[in-house]
Amino acid sequence: ALILTASIGFAHEASANLLVNGGFEQPVQGAPNFAAFNVPAGSSLITGWTIVQGNVDLTTTVNYGPGLNTLHPTSVQDIDLIGDTRGSGGVFGGLSQSFATVIGELYQLTFDYAHNNGPFSSNGYAAQVTVADANAPANTVLSTEISQVYNESGWVAFSQTFTATSELTLLSFIGTRGAFNAGIYLDEVSVEAVAAVPSVPEPSTWAMMVFGLAGIGFMAYRRKSKPALLAA
Repeated sequence: ALILTASIGFAHEASANLLVNGGFEQPVQGAPNFAAFNVPAGSSLITGWTIVQGNVDLTTTVNYGPGLNTLHPTSVQDIDLIGDTRGSGGVFGGLSQSFATVIGELYQLTFDYAHNNGPFSSNGYAAQVTVADANAPANTVLSTEISQVYNESGWVAFSQTFTATSELTLLSFIGTRGAFNAGIYLDEVSVEAVAAVPSVPEPSTWAMMVFGLAGIGFMAYRRKSKPALLAA
């Protein structure tokens, strides 16, 4: 029984996106501007998200920024984390969203990022990505920086897991390096619960199981036969 139990491992399977509007497709942008520029701090214009500092741009991929997201060609809109820095007093933009989690459970954060090839930034383009307890933001469970240098082409896929420490978790993206109207672009942000599911044992594991069960059967046979031999 111990051999059988030990031989059954566990894989992980992702579930549905826990975020609202992770692809930034709402509100829909169209003619004549094809963008909502300089969405200010405190705004909840972008469905599901709150602008937490500076201002950001909600743009259509074919009209602005790094262009079509080749990782997700059906994506229509994305976010530039740095909008009008003159209007924000030089403060780069940032946004966040909170979502329900289960303490101790494993989750996977994924998103695509690139940068605006408009104004040149000698320091490159970067953003701080943070996952924390929404009720105590100083208690972080994931903190990392994403970055690109000027003219670095293509969208990059990000993926990392974290374990929730609270029932309400906060995801934040804060621009840290860039230029006027040119920062890190975000698209297709997703947080999914990672569920444990039984995995299929390897052939060598099956062999160990069979050997172990055969041994158990042999020991049981010997215990059953012993009293008969003593009586004889």
